[in-house]
Amino acid sequence: MMRIFDQTKTTQLEAPDLTRGYLQRDRRLAAHHEAQEETVQQSHYELLREFGNGGKEYREVIDVPYRAAREAWDEYEEIWVYIPYTEEEAAKIAADALRGRREAECFPVVNRGQLWYDKLSQEQRAELSAWYEAWLNAPQSGAAPEALPWIDSVK
Repeated sequence: MMRIFDQTKTTQLEAPDLTRGYLQRDRRLAAHHEAQEETVQQSHYELLREFGNGGKEYREVIDVPYRAAREAWDEYEEIWVYIPYTEEEAAKIAADALRGRREAECFPVVNRGQLWYDKLSQEQRAELSAWYEAWLNAPQSGAAPEALPWIDSVK
């Protein structure tokens, strides 16, 4: 699992608030490796056994393995970087959330049809109109109106 860091990539975060920001894939320097010179393989032979006819069996034991020359290189770790929302981004997200709530909570009520409206008193119609206007202005005002307690009782 990739670790999460702040924008400076110096402080690891355990549980960033994803309602106030988002994660972006990135990488950070894990280690710098110096250049390496070529290493020639060095080995010796060990006697495994001798045969009755004078023959011998050996095995090669590698003391220093071959290593090709290599330029200096950097090793990176894949990480997430937590980016806090700007004030403008946070305001847009809040406004979009209110638009979603308006679509779910307000529009099904105001679109019930004339038969339902005919059952409302003048006072209820005035309250409903003000409630609807408050919902229309909710993304700009940043506040959702409270539900009208009588809405679901009108059948």
